[in-house]
Amino acid sequence: MGKPSRRSNLKVYTYSEAKQSLANVLNIAKTEEVVIRRKGGETFSIIFRKSKKSPFDVPGIQTKATTNDILEAVRESRERFSEDNVEDLWGGTSDLLKLTIARVRAIIL
Repeated sequence: MGKPSRRSNLKVYTYSEAKQSLANVLNIAKTEEVVIRRKGGETFSIIFRKSKKSPFDVPGIQTKATTNDILEAVRESRERFSEDNVEDLWGGTSDLLKLTIARVRAIIL
């Protein structure tokens, strides 16, 4: 399965081989070009392309909150935060965190 061709280490699969182990073929294609050859001689290359999109590129939401509303909620939560409730954050949801989440939800909705 996946015989190297004359060109460097290019892997060439028959259509049937590629169909049977598509996940493996795609994993190989992440690091090198893979060729699939049909019975009639047609060949197709599989080349991995990284997504140009950032994982942080998410669609926005409609809200009545202004930038100042959000900044005020952040400021308010920072003012209330102290070293005394750090353990609450690690051990579970603190009252401060619940209050901050409620405040942000109220502003957004």
